[in-house]
Amino acid sequence: MTITAKIDKNRYKILKNGEFMIINVTEADDNVYACNCLQSSNTIRGELKLNILLPPGEPVIDGSRIYKEGERTDLTCTSVGGKPPPRLYWTSNNKNYSDKISHTGDKSSIVLNIEVNRTFNGQQISCFAENSVNKNNPSETRTTLNVQYAPSVKVTPDYNPYKVIEGTSATLTCHIDANPRAIRASLWKERAQLRSATNSELNAGKFSHTIPSVDVGMHGSYICQAVNGVATREAAVSLDVLYKPKLTVMPKVVVNITDPVQFECRADANPVPNVLRWTPSDNVATNTPSRILATWRSSSASRLIAREYTCESANSLVPSLGDAVINANSSAVTTLYVRYSPGNVEINSNNIPIKGAEPISLTCKVDPNNSGYPLPTYVWRREGQLIGNRSSTLTINQPRLQDGGRYTCIARNQMGSSNQGAIVVNVKEYPEITTGLPSNMIKNEKERINPLRCIAYGNPAPTITWWKNGELVSGHNYKVQSSSNNNIVTSMLYFESPSQDNSNRLMPFDTGNYSCVVKTSLNDKFKRVSTFSLIIRSAPSIEEMKETVAISLKTKSNVSIEIEAYPEPIFSWRKDNQPVSITSLTTQINVNTFRSTLIFPYAVSDNLGVYLVIVNNTIGGITAIRDVRERSVPDPPKDLVSIEATWESVYLQWTPGFDGGENQTFLIYKILTDSRKRSTGREVLVGKSNVAHFNVTDLLPNTLYKFTVRAMNKLGNGSFSNYFSLKTQAIIIPVPVNVKYYESTKLITFIVKSEYDCCASLLIDRQIESLWCNTTLLPMKNNTLKIGYTDVLKLQLRLCLRQRNDLCGSYVEAERVNTKMSENTLSTTHMIIIAVVCSVILIVLVVVLVLFLYWRNKSQKKQYGNEVNYPHIANGRVGNGMPSQQVYENPGMNTVDGKMNMHENGFTPVSYYNLSPDNGPYGNANGYIENKHNTSSEHTDELPPYTDNDIAHELSDESDPEKPYDTYRNDNLTFYSHPQSPTRNMNFISLNPDGLPRDTSTSGRESGYSTPDSSRPKKVIYEVIV
Repeated sequence: MTITAKIDKNRYKILKNGEFMIINVTEADDNVYACNCLQSSNTIRGELKLNILLPPGEPVIDGSRIYKEGERTDLTCTSVGGKPPPRLYWTSNNKNYSDKISHTGDKSSIVLNIEVNRTFNGQQISCFAENSVNKNNPSETRTTLNVQYAPSVKVTPDYNPYKVIEGTSATLTCHIDANPRAIRASLWKERAQLRSATNSELNAGKFSHTIPSVDVGMHGSYICQAVNGVATREAAVSLDVLYKPKLTVMPKVVVNITDPVQFECRADANPVPNVLRWTPSDNVATNTPSRILATWRSSSASRLIAREYTCESANSLVPSLGDAVINANSSAVTTLYVRYSPGNVEINSNNIPIKGAEPISLTCKVDPNNSGYPLPTYVWRREGQLIGNRSSTLTINQPRLQDGGRYTCIARNQMGSSNQGAIVVNVKEYPEITTGLPSNMIKNEKERINPLRCIAYGNPAPTITWWKNGELVSGHNYKVQSSSNNNIVTSMLYFESPSQDNSNRLMPFDTGNYSCVVKTSLNDKFKRVSTFSLIIRSAPSIEEMKETVAISLKTKSNVSIEIEAYPEPIFSWRKDNQPVSITSLTTQINVNTFRSTLIFPYAVSDNLGVYLVIVNNTIGGITAIRDVRERSVPDPPKDLVSIEATWESVYLQWTPGFDGGENQTFLIYKILTDSRKRSTGREVLVGKSNVAHFNVTDLLPNTLYKFTVRAMNKLGNGSFSNYFSLKTQAIIIPVPVNVKYYESTKLITFIVKSEYDCCASLLIDRQIESLWCNTTLLPMKNNTLKIGYTDVLKLQLRLCLRQRNDLCGSYVEAERVNTKMSENTLSTTHMIIIAVVCSVILIVLVVVLVLFLYWRNKSQKKQYGNEVNYPHIANGRVGNGMPSQQVYENPGMNTVDGKMNMHENGFTPVSYYNLSPDNGPYGNANGYIENKHNTSSEHTDELPPYTDNDIAHELSDESDPEKPYDTYRNDNLTFYSHPQSPTRNMNFISLNPDGLPRDTSTSGRESGYSTPDSSRPKKVIYEVIV
């Protein structure tokens, strides 16, 4: 097959298989195309019409210009070309506008007729041209409308009136919308221009005016004005200034006593106040309609109404901006002064008048509740002579003795005068020493000396104390005697040595500095002092003639000795009757105390031993011994004894041994000796160093103890001292009596007399546990306890010491008291009413009985001779040929187990375990079997459990229908700890298969039990009750 055609080979291509391709299709290609196919001698021809589609040309908008607001105009959109012809339409702000399209030749057009306003200004309008070629991307042409209009003016915040609170800031903003833009704009308050807009603000279309702090004068109308080439426009807003009440009062009102008085309070506020009143509000008259005036009136002024009066006003400020309501309050004070004469006066002194001391101020004080008005002036007199001073205070500078006397004052003002006040001024005088101590002395030992004398004068009389070396003189070696006469005090110090029979003989320890100190009650810091130095010539003396000291070897060590002597002594150290070659140093501590120190530069064992220290001066000499040892553990204490012993403590004292050269503390070892157990011991540390006494506490009463003590230092423990044995005192813990347990209130009461602080301990037998349990120690209040258990069967009480709760007395079982009887006890009135009612019932029964007897006798007379044989009634049941009901006996109900010890209340006593095996002599005292085990449940005999073979007998409880039924056991009943605990393996009466005794009625149940027929054997009823 071949295809022939006249073609442009550059744009047209003949492809294989009869395909024909046109490159760069143009409108000229819109034509009919023929294809000839030659086949043998035949020619086949085919034609194809090719339609060329063209997109429309870009649309053109005519008629765009500057418009005035309100005029109508036509906009024409034209598009040339397009095959097929295009569809034209308008869009603006995403809204399409369609109209009739006209086609002229290859030109298509559409016209949009609109009335322009300011909303069209700056708005873009688009014209679209589309056909099937550019449907997905139509051609678009846009134009922007330019609409000129007069200024639109708005003032914000958008409130009218715009409410602003006084004192806050406010900003007014003018918003201007104009085309062309405004050429000028300004803000006016009434006729005054506040400001004009700048060029940049005109371009922005707004400007603002800020008032930093609004005041009342800024209240009024504000106008914003704008001008452009079209017109002039303005907008107004009213500024409403809110402010709290401003009150106008007279700050001071003065009237004479008994005169009438009136004053007012005026309020200025926006909004008008809702409160305007005087406080205190006595005699207040308020002009209510206007709410701007309040008047205070009184017909007669008195001192009682002279005070400050407060005018109070309030309003509510609600600004335009913000949701908060501000409650504004204002107040103003008027002080009412009432003129009256001053009342009583009295004179006070600020301090004690002392000669030559600080000034004295005498104050004429008027009764503060009757001080007078106007303030009074004062008239002062001394011993009747006028003093030129008119103030309330009279000052006496540098008081003299002649300034004493009687002072008076009177307060007066224009209304009158007060009474006369008086005070007597007694000028005091600081003490002075008139006779002081003698000059310094040097005396010989045992020489007599006259007593030291110190004399002082003062008003009031001074006090004299004696001091030696800065310490108050004690009465052991000295005696002080003092006397006073007309403010002259004489004090004598006597040297009384006990070894010299109070003969004023001097001893070496009398050496020292003595002071006579004179003080006065006028001023604690004031004092006068006279001093005296006394030196006693004496031979050397020392308290410890022989002393053991310790040193450390292989290091520098020293040994010292201190003696009292005057004049200065000479020390000589000797060992093995030979002078030592080691250096010694003598130091003077005070006037008659000296220390000699033997220095070992490097101590070795050869330096240990006994040294003789020979001390001599011009008066005499002594020889002392120093036993030098190596530092070691302490020596054993000696002389261990008891100073005091109680039932729980022993106060021990001992003599310390040599401490080994280090501070030593002591350890007391106590051993408890008890025949029932092996001895046990415990060591107690005495806390402070070198303390040779200690009180050992927490002991058991009536118990034998052994004590020993040993010392320890940082080198180790020393050996024990000799043993000291002591038995503590016995103690009797009281046993409570008349112990009662009240079931309804759960209270336990008892009677006990005890000198000790005790608390209670309980053993409780609870139904829920079926065993005895011990409670915690309980505090007592007025011999009363309260427990929280509701299932108590039995309880026992004993007392224990509160501080030593391991020490307790014997248990006492509590008596159970059913307080329901006492709670339901009837009063006398109730008893009388019940007696009367019972009497009436009894009378009625007697009358009925008489009538019954009368009726029966009458009936017997009618039936006489006509008797009928009635069947025999056995056990209340008419005979019917059936054998009579067998009477069952329950031997278990009449048998008492020989092993059971029944108490008066019918309960079997229960064994409990001694909860405190170490309780010593405080064991069980209630006749129970003692068991040396604890009371935990694994050591307690449990009750036999119920089994499936137990046959239930329904016994409902009418008082509590929800309560589970009680059951019979298929055994007889014994008691383990309470009647509600039945056990097994006893004889049992026969029951029918339904679980009920034969011939037993289930009707008419009473008191929680089934009431049987009268023919039922009574023994069964007893068993059911149990």
